[in-house]
Amino acid sequence: MEYLVILMFLGFAIFNLIESKEMKIRIDIRPIYNIILVTSGILFIIMAYKIGRGIESGITAVSALFYLYTSIYCQGIGEDGFYVLPGKSNIREITFSDIRNIKIDKENYKLEIYADSTSYKQKYKKEDFPEVLALVESFK
Repeated sequence: MEYLVILMFLGFAIFNLIESKEMKIRIDIRPIYNIILVTSGILFIIMAYKIGRGIESGITAVSALFYLYTSIYCQGIGEDGFYVLPGKSNIREITFSDIRNIKIDKENYKLEIYADSTSYKQKYKKEDFPEVLALVESFK
Protein backbone atom coordinates (compact mmCIF):
# COMPACT_ATOMS: atom_id res chain seq x y z
CA MET A 1 0.00 0.00 0.00
CA GLU A 2 2.83 2.40 0.82
CA TYR A 3 4.33 1.90 -2.62
CA LEU A 4 1.06 2.98 -4.19
CA VAL A 5 1.02 6.14 -2.08
CA ILE A 6 4.65 6.85 -3.01
CA LEU A 7 3.82 6.48 -6.70
CA MET A 8 0.80 8.73 -6.30
CA PHE A 9 2.76 11.55 -4.65
CA LEU A 10 5.63 11.26 -7.13
CA GLY A 11 3.19 11.17 -10.04
CA PHE A 12 1.48 14.35 -8.87
CA ALA A 13 4.84 16.06 -8.30
CA ILE A 14 6.12 15.08 -11.75
CA PHE A 15 2.85 16.30 -13.28
CA ASN A 16 3.37 19.68 -11.58
CA LEU A 17 6.93 19.90 -12.89
CA ILE A 18 5.91 18.98 -16.44
CA GLU A 19 3.00 21.43 -16.44
CA SER A 20 5.19 24.31 -15.32
CA LYS A 21 8.34 23.64 -17.37
CA GLU A 22 7.53 26.45 -19.85
CA MET A 23 7.26 29.03 -17.08
CA LYS A 24 8.98 32.38 -17.60
CA ILE A 25 8.28 34.14 -14.30
CA ARG A 26 7.70 32.49 -10.93
CA ILE A 27 5.60 33.94 -8.13
CA ASP A 28 7.17 35.54 -5.08
CA ILE A 29 7.24 32.91 -2.37
CA ARG A 30 6.33 34.40 0.98
CA PRO A 31 8.31 33.22 4.03
CA ILE A 32 5.20 31.56 5.45
CA TYR A 33 5.37 28.99 2.64
CA ASN A 34 8.93 28.07 3.61
CA ILE A 35 7.83 27.74 7.23
CA ILE A 36 4.97 25.49 6.11
CA LEU A 37 7.37 23.33 4.09
CA VAL A 38 9.85 22.93 6.95
CA THR A 39 7.10 22.25 9.50
CA SER A 40 5.41 19.77 7.17
CA GLY A 41 8.70 18.01 6.50
CA ILE A 42 9.38 17.60 10.22
CA LEU A 43 5.81 16.45 10.83
CA PHE A 44 5.90 13.97 7.92
CA ILE A 45 9.20 12.45 9.10
CA ILE A 46 7.97 12.16 12.70
CA MET A 47 4.73 10.52 11.57
CA ALA A 48 6.62 8.15 9.28
CA TYR A 49 8.90 7.13 12.17
CA LYS A 50 6.09 6.76 14.72
CA ILE A 51 3.56 5.00 12.49
CA GLY A 52 5.53 3.10 9.88
CA ARG A 53 9.00 2.59 11.35
CA GLY A 54 10.29 1.44 7.97
CA ILE A 55 12.20 2.83 5.02
CA GLU A 56 9.01 2.80 2.95
CA SER A 57 7.35 5.17 5.41
CA GLY A 58 10.31 7.56 5.20
CA ILE A 59 10.22 7.49 1.41
CA THR A 60 6.47 8.15 1.53
CA ALA A 61 7.07 11.18 3.76
CA VAL A 62 9.76 12.56 1.44
CA SER A 63 7.60 12.03 -1.66
CA ALA A 64 4.68 13.82 0.05
CA LEU A 65 6.98 16.73 0.88
CA PHE A 66 8.24 16.81 -2.73
CA TYR A 67 4.65 17.02 -3.97
CA LEU A 68 3.91 19.86 -1.53
CA TYR A 69 7.08 21.65 -2.66
CA THR A 70 6.14 21.44 -6.35
CA SER A 71 2.60 22.63 -5.58
CA ILE A 72 3.96 25.81 -4.02
CA TYR A 73 6.95 26.58 -6.26
CA CYS A 74 5.50 25.77 -9.70
CA GLN A 75 3.19 28.80 -9.96
CA GLY A 76 3.78 31.76 -12.27
CA ILE A 77 3.46 32.94 -15.87
CA GLY A 78 4.41 31.05 -19.00
CA GLU A 79 4.17 31.77 -22.70
CA ASP A 80 0.59 30.58 -23.04
CA GLY A 81 -0.89 31.63 -19.71
CA PHE A 82 -0.77 31.50 -15.95
CA TYR A 83 0.16 28.50 -13.81
CA VAL A 84 -2.05 28.52 -10.73
CA LEU A 85 -2.81 26.24 -7.81
CA PRO A 86 -6.56 25.71 -7.68
CA GLY A 87 -6.34 24.84 -4.00
CA LYS A 88 -7.32 21.21 -3.98
CA SER A 89 -5.46 19.67 -6.90
CA ASN A 90 -2.34 19.96 -9.02
CA ILE A 91 -0.90 22.96 -10.80
CA ARG A 92 -3.17 24.09 -13.62
CA GLU A 93 -2.41 26.22 -16.65
CA ILE A 94 -4.96 28.89 -17.44
CA THR A 95 -4.49 30.05 -21.00
CA PHE A 96 -4.85 33.71 -21.84
CA SER A 97 -8.01 32.94 -23.83
CA ASP A 98 -9.68 31.48 -20.70
CA ILE A 99 -9.11 34.62 -18.64
CA ARG A 100 -12.09 36.94 -18.25
CA ASN A 101 -10.40 39.74 -16.31
CA ILE A 102 -7.18 40.62 -14.50
CA LYS A 103 -6.93 43.11 -11.65
CA ILE A 104 -3.49 44.61 -11.17
CA ASP A 105 -2.22 45.92 -7.82
CA LYS A 106 0.94 47.81 -8.80
CA GLU A 107 1.75 48.90 -5.25
CA ASN A 108 1.90 45.35 -3.87
CA TYR A 109 2.98 43.59 -7.11
CA LYS A 110 -0.11 41.37 -7.16
CA LEU A 111 -2.44 40.06 -9.84
CA GLU A 112 -5.96 38.76 -9.37
CA ILE A 113 -6.92 36.54 -12.28
CA TYR A 114 -10.57 35.75 -13.03
CA ALA A 115 -11.20 32.59 -15.03
CA ASP A 116 -13.72 29.76 -14.91
CA SER A 117 -15.82 31.53 -12.25
CA THR A 118 -12.82 31.48 -9.90
CA SER A 119 -10.29 34.10 -8.91
CA TYR A 120 -6.63 33.29 -8.43
CA LYS A 121 -4.25 35.62 -6.61
CA GLN A 122 -0.53 35.74 -7.28
CA LYS A 123 2.22 38.00 -5.98
CA TYR A 124 5.41 38.61 -7.94
CA LYS A 125 8.85 39.97 -7.08
CA LYS A 126 9.40 43.69 -7.50
CA GLU A 127 12.14 43.19 -10.09
CA ASP A 128 9.93 40.83 -12.15
CA PHE A 129 6.79 42.98 -12.06
CA PRO A 130 7.58 45.18 -15.12
CA GLU A 131 7.90 42.01 -17.21
CA VAL A 132 4.66 40.70 -15.68
CA LEU A 133 2.90 43.93 -16.64
CA ALA A 134 4.28 43.70 -20.18
CA LEU A 135 2.95 40.15 -20.54
CA VAL A 136 -0.46 41.15 -19.16
CA GLU A 137 -0.66 44.16 -21.49
CA SER A 138 0.26 42.01 -24.48
CA PHE A 139 -2.57 39.66 -23.50
CA LYS A 140 -5.17 42.45 -23.44
